[in-house]
Amino acid sequence: MREGQGKYTYADDDIYEGKWLDGEYSGTGKFISASGDIYEGKWLDGERSGIGKLIYASGDIYEGKWLKGMREGQGKYTYANGDIYEGEFKNGTSTTTTARITTTSLSSPSPSSSSSSSSSSSSL
Repeated sequence: MREGQGKYTYADDDIYEGKWLDGEYSGTGKFISASGDIYEGKWLDGERSGIGKLIYASGDIYEGKWLKGMREGQGKYTYANGDIYEGEFKNGTSTTTTARITTTSLSSPSPSSSSSSSSSSSSL
């Protein structure tokens, strides 16, 4: 059973480096999936839990709170195109109660068109 600090490379080329407790990821650690996703942050019972940052292979980035492997609570989701959602997450998806959405237009460099606030629904 894995215990303490260590690094493990799985047969599918996923890599975990960090703390283990009773054979589970626990504490601070970094997971790099073979598909290119990289998570660095807190773990509990083998799941993302606490504060962490996930960089998706697509270029999207989520920074914020996690609970039982899902985005939960305050967080910031930055899309690869530069759009940003900041607000609350529940059960892995964004909520619209206290959100700030910033959009970036690649076709128009004008600062007046580069951001907007919205509270429309999103399916992150």
